[in-house]
Amino acid sequence: MTLEALWAEYARRSRPAHIGAAIDGVRLGELDDEIQDVISSWGMGRDLGLSRVARLGLAVADAERVLPATAPGEEREYVALLAALGRAALVSLVRGVTEREASNLRIGQDAGGRASRGHP
Repeated sequence: MTLEALWAEYARRSRPAHIGAAIDGVRLGELDDEIQDVISSWGMGRDLGLSRVARLGLAVADAERVLPATAPGEEREYVALLAALGRAALVSLVRGVTEREASNLRIGQDAGGRASRGHP
């Protein structure tokens, strides 16, 4: 799936009920927040800088590491989506998608340019 398609899927889904759980020292809610924050910032044209790219990479690594220990069903599907979304963003960065091109994808925004995904 493309980064844009993964973001759209992410925006459609609700957070699982047990998103506050920790698996192997990783809090799923914080993992979700980290990936969403970096990608939506990038999609709004903000310069990510090395620190944010590194944070995204670490969050993807954590998602992939805890995925096998995540309970089957909704939570596992959600963590798998987070991992795929973060990895797709990293691949796009490696391939040289610029901040301007990322903002053209409208990642993290609705048609009016407002943030499209908030969490309860």
